[in-house]
Amino acid sequence: MKPFRRVHLALFIAAILISVSVVSAQAPSKVLVLPFKINSEKDLAFLNRGVMFMISSRLAASGKTAVFQNLKANQAILSAPDGSEVPAALNIAAALQADYVVTGSLTIFGSSVSTDAQFISVAEKRPLVIFSQFGDNTGDVIAHIHQFAAQVNAEVFGLRPAAQAPAFQPVAPAPAPATAAAAPPSAVAAGADREKTWKSGRFEGEIRSMAAGDIDGDGKTEIVTINGHDVTIRRYGAGRLETLAEFKGNTYDTILGIDVADLNGNGRAEIFVTQLSRQGKLNSFVLEWSDGGLKTLADNQNWYFRVIDMPGRGRVLLGQKRGMVSSSGSFQIEGADQLFRAGVFEIAWLGRDLEAGNRLDLPRNGNIYGFTVAGVMGENKESIVAITNDDRLRIMERSGRKQWTGTARYPGSATFMEYRLASDQSKPDRYYLPQRIHTADLNGDGTAEVIVVKNKDIARGLLSRFRSFDAGRVECLTWDKVAMRTRWETEEMSGYISDAAVADIDGNGTLDLVFTVVQGEGNLLDFEFEKATSYMVVRWDIDN
Repeated sequence: MKPFRRVHLALFIAAILISVSVVSAQAPSKVLVLPFKINSEKDLAFLNRGVMFMISSRLAASGKTAVFQNLKANQAILSAPDGSEVPAALNIAAALQADYVVTGSLTIFGSSVSTDAQFISVAEKRPLVIFSQFGDNTGDVIAHIHQFAAQVNAEVFGLRPAAQAPAFQPVAPAPAPATAAAAPPSAVAAGADREKTWKSGRFEGEIRSMAAGDIDGDGKTEIVTINGHDVTIRRYGAGRLETLAEFKGNTYDTILGIDVADLNGNGRAEIFVTQLSRQGKLNSFVLEWSDGGLKTLADNQNWYFRVIDMPGRGRVLLGQKRGMVSSSGSFQIEGADQLFRAGVFEIAWLGRDLEAGNRLDLPRNGNIYGFTVAGVMGENKESIVAITNDDRLRIMERSGRKQWTGTARYPGSATFMEYRLASDQSKPDRYYLPQRIHTADLNGDGTAEVIVVKNKDIARGLLSRFRSFDAGRVECLTWDKVAMRTRWETEEMSGYISDAAVADIDGNGTLDLVFTVVQGEGNLLDFEFEKATSYMVVRWDIDN
């Protein structure tokens, strides 16, 4: 071959390679996601943020699309007459130079829901994916949107869905990096007013549970938190949080909560960790301070743990057994109450083992979470203070006779356990753990005040399988002879409050309130998706 021919051939091949690389490196397709029309007797406009966010995040994850929205477009599509949504969507998408547009509707009647969606090609002016699915619960909207996005990714962009997670998957935030469970050894206060409140710096990840007590036996109060799968001990001093110790847990287990109490009487409070294995069985454990760190006193315990302050007795550890679980870890039950075996017991050490003592006299079907015992109505009378199944605060006699039920709702935490009903094995249901209730006689009048977290559920309890919080506060309630009234409350925090404790945090002899706030990925209806972070807030001297 002559030299000039070889040159021409080389240039031709180079041109082909360049053209191929240009095509392969072209900008991702532009997808416009429009709000869905919602047909319902109730005002469910808040659902659109969640629907649009889920579609956007799942389509953008493919790397082949650039997903966007437009507020003017939102207004235009929602005002379009019935039957003209697709032409209106195409006009809006063309004006915004989008390649594809997503539009749809939700029809909700009673507890049933119908989800209809279309993924439309602007150039071809026709839908490439038409989706229609019916569900018997409003919470099914989330599953429908996930299915729709997966179908678009598969049929339009040739992406197959990833393998599904195991059926039992309670509370699964990604485990925090080894350095994320604590801020630098001393977390500097991010703005403090000693007369009112103090706020810590931020920690990476979600602080799911916390408790306070004297962990190392030095007479000072430490704060114990669980971030991901790791237990961290911190102490407040001079406007800072000092990290004292950290215990690394198993990444494949799920911790539901932590409690602290000195049951063995050695001056150092044990840390009781309620944990579920991957198979959904309880494998709780107990830690104690020893030689400058934490050691395991007991493990593989079939107990849900909870510590409450009993009148005249101080901190008492309660325990309840797990309900029936098959060897495969799948549930076949007919209600969340069957996650708990009947009976809540006082727990004590018998040698190196934890043993059940007296059974508490509780109302039927009551479980270990969301209640305490205190004299909140005066007259030296003990009552049960509990959160009901519909998230209301209730005061009862020990026999279960109702004394008072409030109208305000306290929708609890973001921590849940999943289970499958024997009558419906197709999808898991969820039991969300209620927030713990604290009581203390703050003004010395012989009647205990009630301190409880009040998070704001974006879905307002309308989605039985899903809760998402965007704000929260802590309230202190007191009995005024006819009802509980608010004595004080904290400022509303953006995000959600995951847990709270009442203790003398700074060692000045007065009670303080400390609580943890989580912001970020825990809120799936928040369009501004971000990685979860947490921080602590202390309200000083609440008994003054």
